[in-house]
This record gives sequence, C-alpha cells and structure tokens, in this order.
Amino acid sequence: MKKYGLLLAVIALCGLVVSCGGITGKSDSKFALEAARKGLWKEALFRWKMAVEEEPNNAKLHNNLAIAYENEGEYDLALKEYRIALRLDPGNYHINNNYSSFLRFYQKLKPEEEGEEKETEKPPPVRRIQ
Repeated sequence: MKKYGLLLAVIALCGLVVSCGGITGKSDSKFALEAARKGLWKEALFRWKMAVEEEPNNAKLHNNLAIAYENEGEYDLALKEYRIALRLDPGNYHINNNYSSFLRFYQKLKPEEEGEEKETEKPPPVRRIQ
C-alpha cells in the first residue's frame, strides 16, 4: 500500500513538472513582450530565445526574436530569424511586412562596393511584435 502511495506521489510530481514546463514558454514570451515595450531589448531577446527553444515551429516567436535582434544591432541574426518565421508562416501579413521593412533598412547598411564605408547606422524602424 505504501508503494502505491509513493508511486502516485511520483507520478503527480512528474505531471506537475511537465505542466510547468509548458507554462514557462508562454510566460517567457509574455515577459519578453513587456520587456520590449519598456525598451529592455536584451531581456526581451533572452526570453524570446528561451521561448523559441521550447516552441521552434512558432513563427510569431521567431518574428519577435528577429525584432529583438534588430533592436540590438544583430542584423544578420535578425535576417535569419525573419526568414525562419516566413518559412513557418508565409501568409502572415505582419511577418511579411516586418521582413520587407527590415530588408529595406538592412540593404542600406550594406556597402555597395568592397571597401566602401557603411552609412551611419540608424535605429531600426518600429516593427510589429506578435
């Protein structure tokens, strides 16, 4: 009888751990959104990275991660994340709009010829977080 009680306690504990794991990704995303709204982009970036690890097929999270990378000046990583988001949800209007706006901005940063200096980097325009 004691063995069954212990077994039930272990099963209940495992269920609690698994259910908390599911909540973590959503809470990371929510926390990241609040951080981004306050301009705390390093924190938002950290949280969206964690959320993407838990939900790698979530296009909105990849979009948001791209925006965070962009705001931190990590443009190559932003480009990569936008492309992942588009691959996962090619019909998403906001992702397409963010990606198009980013490309216009990003292309201005690239030198036209080898050895030519880049334009002065300006902060990226506002993107839509989802």
